[in-house]
Amino acid sequence: MARASADIILLNGRLDILLDVLKLSKVARLRMLQNFGLAALYNIITIPLAFSGFATPLMAALAMSLSSITVTLNAFRLPKINKGNAPDLFQPLQERAP
Repeated sequence: MARASADIILLNGRLDILLDVLKLSKVARLRMLQNFGLAALYNIITIPLAFSGFATPLMAALAMSLSSITVTLNAFRLPKINKGNAPDLFQPLQERAP
């Protein structure tokens, strides 16, 4: 029950990574807000064009695909959390470069 209701679960018992996890969460929130902004900008530009008849269905489909690709690439800018190439964010404090 504790795991189900917890905001974060530390599997290795190291408390020194909490600040790093908070930094990562702030970066993730920023990316999410940027993606909302990109999607809103897409809708602000393309919906009036479509209603006025300036956009063909093919142009609208291409613009929608471009919007989805842009949002996805922006989300990929988050630090990668892989065992093989973990960022400095998740290395122990002693091993970090100055």
